[in-house]
Amino acid sequence: MFKNARYIRWLALLISLAVEAGAFWFGGPASDPGSGFLQNAAAKMHSVSSWGWAGLASLSMAWLWAELASVFYANGRRIKTLLKRSGVEKLVYDTGVHWLVLLRDIRLNQLNDGEKNRLEQELFTKDAPRSFAWHAIWQPIRLALATIIYFVGWLAWTIGTIPEKIVVWSAATHASLETHAAGSFAFLMAPLDAAVLSLPNWLDAAYTIAREQPVLTLALIAGAWFVLSTASRQFANTAAAGVLRLGAWTAFLTGVFAAFATPLFDWLAPIYAAFPHHGLAAVGFIPLTLASAFYFPHLLFWSSWRYAIIRDVESHDATLVTVGGVFNDLQQRVNLQRIVDTDIFQKWWQRIFDIGDIELKDMGGGEPAKVRYVARPHKLLEEIRNAIRESRRHASSSSEFEEGQ
Repeated sequence: MFKNARYIRWLALLISLAVEAGAFWFGGPASDPGSGFLQNAAAKMHSVSSWGWAGLASLSMAWLWAELASVFYANGRRIKTLLKRSGVEKLVYDTGVHWLVLLRDIRLNQLNDGEKNRLEQELFTKDAPRSFAWHAIWQPIRLALATIIYFVGWLAWTIGTIPEKIVVWSAATHASLETHAAGSFAFLMAPLDAAVLSLPNWLDAAYTIAREQPVLTLALIAGAWFVLSTASRQFANTAAAGVLRLGAWTAFLTGVFAAFATPLFDWLAPIYAAFPHHGLAAVGFIPLTLASAFYFPHLLFWSSWRYAIIRDVESHDATLVTVGGVFNDLQQRVNLQRIVDTDIFQKWWQRIFDIGDIELKDMGGGEPAKVRYVARPHKLLEEIRNAIRESRRHASSSSEFEEGQ
């Protein structure tokens, strides 16, 4: 049954709706045991938190479906599964078809389950109207992007109000510490109280510097982030790598807070102060439920297409493998030892998007093998040529060894 894309869409839609219904029901006010289902549902319909949690659940499920669509094929997983059956081959390089192919298939609303002729269709078909799937995917995504922009603005406005909130929190915490000054941990109360009282001053000083010297502040934070992130890559295999990555993320988040604290975002204050409930804006994520039901099967079938170079661990012979399909299984192999010439074809706009076609000419003549719409084609071509050179070098070495015997 699930070999039909229509059923895959319905499955994704029903699971998403079930999760979002649970978030809507349990994220709102507690149900009244003395009232019926309809009365409780009506109360939750009037709750901002119910709608807010439903929107966040929609966003989470949209991200989850996107991840699930590629998890089985990313990082060479499909090729590695194929190689386990032979036991004598290893993966050298793996890539996929370009994302422009995904956009073409969505525009035409076609799912390519291992059909090479569909893969090789033109990317831009004249006079082909955009399908319902295209609009069902992109309209909710546009609305979600607008909602994200709204929440980014809300975050900027919230950061501007943090110093005032910290003053209130500090006063309340100070009063609480004075109430519990006696006891086993009385010796800790004095330094803790001093830190709580001084925190607003530290934060206010940092906030003032960010507002008065924004360029210098952001430049220093960006420099710290660059140094820490570079050091984390250089010492990736050491115990310090985790600490350096944590420092890089801390610098990044500090930069975000510093950027939002600048006067550039002061105009947001009257806008967001006028709205009493900002969580209701998360309703803008709910249409992603429909979008994910459509893009999940498209992502699933698109990510199933992989190009890989594999090498026999005993003979060192290299092979270019093309695999595709979710329910159907296409596997094509090109013996790279027989290749005498390789070419790459890219139009001017394809170089911008790093997409291209590779042509492999066999020593026996005939029709060249074509690899269409490759992502990062120059990298794949380089790996093909390296594999050919390595195979021939090993074959020459073996021949010289046999002659010496």
